[in-house]
Amino acid sequence: MSLAAIKAKIEEKLEDTQTINTVSGYRTHQINDYPIAEVTLRQGEIEFASTAHNKQTQGFTISVSQEFGANFDKAKAERVIVEVLDEIQTAFNMDTTLSGTVKWQRIISWRAGYEEREHDLRILDIDLDAFELVSAT
Repeated sequence: MSLAAIKAKIEEKLEDTQTINTVSGYRTHQINDYPIAEVTLRQGEIEFASTAHNKQTQGFTISVSQEFGANFDKAKAERVIVEVLDEIQTAFNMDTTLSGTVKWQRIISWRAGYEEREHDLRILDIDLDAFELVSAT
């Protein structure tokens, strides 16, 4: 499958969640409806698997942001991020091939933090790797 098809499938899976309001295929600063998930490329790798195949790894980062401040306190933002992470982990664990788009995929790590833009944000970065076996002949 093409890199674009894999990225589109990840975005589609995020759009199907109940906890994310906006999904973007790039980093954006024009956010109106939190929480938002932004899907970006992270890294890739191809390695020898057999005389007939190579294992190709496509790495993506799903960045989730939730604004907090005067009308939305830190505790509520934290609760939203935890709910989003729970739903994303469940969705990707239940569809290990992204509906047949890849041989397998897995969330390899996640980390949470805070970021300042125009407003304070609670941030969650999820690293996901998608694996394919590609013909080497």
